[in-house]
Amino acid sequence: MPGKIANDFCKVTRKMLEKQMKNRVSELDVKLLLFAIQKTQAFEKLLMERFEMDEMSEVDGEEPKQDVESFHNSISQCFEQYLNVYIDSQDENLVELIEKFVVEMKDGGLPPYQVGDPAPLFPSSSDLFVFYKKCLVQCSQLSQGQALVHLANVFKNHLRHYHTTLLLPSLPSKASGFSSLLKDKDNNKVVMPDVVMICIVLCTP
Repeated sequence: MPGKIANDFCKVTRKMLEKQMKNRVSELDVKLLLFAIQKTQAFEKLLMERFEMDEMSEVDGEEPKQDVESFHNSISQCFEQYLNVYIDSQDENLVELIEKFVVEMKDGGLPPYQVGDPAPLFPSSSDLFVFYKKCLVQCSQLSQGQALVHLANVFKNHLRHYHTTLLLPSLPSKASGFSSLLKDKDNNKVVMPDVVMICIVLCTP
């Protein structure tokens, strides 16, 4: 009986949250949404632990007891349709992050390099993928559904943006035509700093 009461409570709470969010969707922001999801998931986990011994079974004619898995996502599923708020926020963060990378590249120039060393990577590429990893881990905790697909599309768009705004403009002007460089090496001599930059761009994922 306690498990059934808890399950009914989750259903009622979910419906009330759905109604409130529908009526106040314009007030939703990413901080509020993440806070609500994290608190709700913590509550669902608490219920699962509380009723862990009450899994559905029938012993000696007793009524089936509450299945703890029914508490998983029992309330938090109502946030799924509003995760676009989270995705849009990460989209904006990535725009700002790449703009910051461009400024740092203009101010800092080439990454440190000594002749004979392997060509370094743009430090910003590592920072970008660290950000991607954090977003992916966080999003997978919020949802295992369509939100992950939308986030992957955002990642793809910003990889293109990183390529066109930072990598391509960093190439020396002569490097725009690699075929001509290979065919006529005498008339298309590239100085060492340009060679280094070409290698850096090619090695950067």
